[in-house]
Amino acid sequence: MSNPVQYPAQAPPPLPLRPRRRSFAGPVVLIILGIVFLMGNLHMLSWMRLGTLFAHYWPALLILWGVIKLVEYQQAQRDGVPARGIGAGGVFMVIFIVVCGLIATQASRFNWGELRDNMNIDDNDLNNIFGETYNFDDHLEQDLPAGATSLRVNDDHGAVRVSFSNENKLSVTVRKRVGAENQGDADKYNAQTKPTITTTGGLVTLDAKTQAAGDHAVQSDLDISIPRKMQVHVVSRRGDVNVNGRDGDVEINNQHGDVTVEDITGNVKLQLEKSSARVEQVTGDVHITGRLNEISVSDVKGAAQLDGEFGESVKLARIAKSVSFKSSRTDLEFSRID
Repeated sequence: MSNPVQYPAQAPPPLPLRPRRRSFAGPVVLIILGIVFLMGNLHMLSWMRLGTLFAHYWPALLILWGVIKLVEYQQAQRDGVPARGIGAGGVFMVIFIVVCGLIATQASRFNWGELRDNMNIDDNDLNNIFGETYNFDDHLEQDLPAGATSLRVNDDHGAVRVSFSNENKLSVTVRKRVGAENQGDADKYNAQTKPTITTTGGLVTLDAKTQAAGDHAVQSDLDISIPRKMQVHVVSRRGDVNVNGRDGDVEINNQHGDVTVEDITGNVKLQLEKSSARVEQVTGDVHITGRLNEISVSDVKGAAQLDGEFGESVKLARIAKSVSFKSSRTDLEFSRID
């Protein structure tokens, strides 16, 4: 009797592995970035506004990426398939977002206004790149109270021209340029930057309010008419200043502009920073200080004093009394200049 031969049971064939699902984290992020750039090209948002949003909210892209990968991992566990990793393309995308985000954040914290001033870049140049420029005209007129003897003008950005009037009133013509993404925003910024007139004792103050719209570029040119006997004090950070026809003292603080003072019965005091000045026909003394480019002083019946750093030319002519010229390299004094 022969023993039956026993054969080992054959193992069932292995089940085919289910393919990994492709991750859609990268495509979602690319779609979001594409929509953002499309909005910039269609001028729905300015590039500066898009840059500001990215500088503040770029970590949200990483959070969205992580949420999508977590959902994909949980879905793969339920389906019994291997979860897909980040991959080389995903690693590159994450590094790219982090590097660009950190650069944008640091750029948003940089003082671009100071750099713009040092490089003499006008806001209109930036507006052409990052938005549109809208023009507005306005007119202010107010009777001057009895005893008003001086006018102070504050215009952070814009040209100021002061001329004389035979009427006892303050008349101001405003020509404003506003940088904005659309007409609605421009109207809002224009309303926020309406010039104001206030009176305290004998002092009348005209404030252009160019900073009232925050970081949005606003430039206000002021054409002012006042009685000839009022003293004038102009404070202008960026813009040209022109004062003529005064029977009173004139004081001007200016940065990055051309200053012209003519026909003054009184003293003239200029504090300038990277500006040029021309002073003519002054009955009193002239005092100029700061860091200046070109200076021209002529037809002064009083004394002239120049203290500071002078980058280009200095022209002095027909000064009746003493002349003092001092800089880090020069110290000169003259009894007069004919």
